[in-house]
Amino acid sequence: MFDPQGKFLRQWRTDGGVSGLFLTKEQRLWAGSTLYDLDGKALGQLPQGDGGAHGIAVGASGEVYLGLLSGTVQKFVPVSR
Repeated sequence: MFDPQGKFLRQWRTDGGVSGLFLTKEQRLWAGSTLYDLDGKALGQLPQGDGGAHGIAVGASGEVYLGLLSGTVQKFVPVSR
């Protein structure tokens, strides 16, 4: 993280390499298949099937699309509680 003047403030490490990021409207960050809050706390993780996560996108209804290095795309739909 950086302040408005560009001064480095802090960073956090992930459990693996990350090649895709997506910031949600709720100010949560998808880094690969892991969801973080903006303080770097892991909130949850999606399974990666038969390949590592390579890209991530989130649809308007909250569905998450995870692109895998195996060449497949997985779609995850929120479950109502």
